[in-house]
Amino acid sequence: MRWLKPRERTPVEQLIGETHGAPSRSAREALRWAWNLFAVGFILTAVNVPQVLAWQNVASPVAVVIAGPYTFPA
Repeated sequence: MRWLKPRERTPVEQLIGETHGAPSRSAREALRWAWNLFAVGFILTAVNVPQVLAWQNVASPVAVVIAGPYTFPA
């Protein structure tokens, strides 16, 4: 999933990133991780919706919202 990876940081961005504390870095990493979960869930839902529509004649947009927390490892 190349388009979900963060881009290379410039030297100035690296210096700024090093000045942030551990809680800030971990919060950013958690948000990036959650974003990736929801993005993958959205992609999978978008791919599967036509099949579900053809089979059951119903599509649930709630699947995009549920996909992120549902894929959270226990």
